[in-house]
Amino acid sequence: MAEDAQTYRSRAAAARGVAAGSRLLNVRNRALRSASRWDELAAHAERAELAAMGRRVRADRPAVVDSTNTDCGAADRVPV
Repeated sequence: MAEDAQTYRSRAAAARGVAAGSRLLNVRNRALRSASRWDELAAHAERAELAAMGRRVRADRPAVVDSTNTDCGAADRVPV
């Protein structure tokens, strides 16, 4: 995913280059919209990578069991 984010960032930079070199307003605006979208995609890829890392870390940790809590919540389910 990090490669995706880097790819998206480089495409955004390229689109900004097109915008900077353009003399036509519609081409410049299109390139800036494109750069903005590439930046959004890069941010999304970075967030997805962070979330995946978090899931991997949680999966590697053993579950914590509270052996002192003997209440199973049955008191809440007593028929009236």
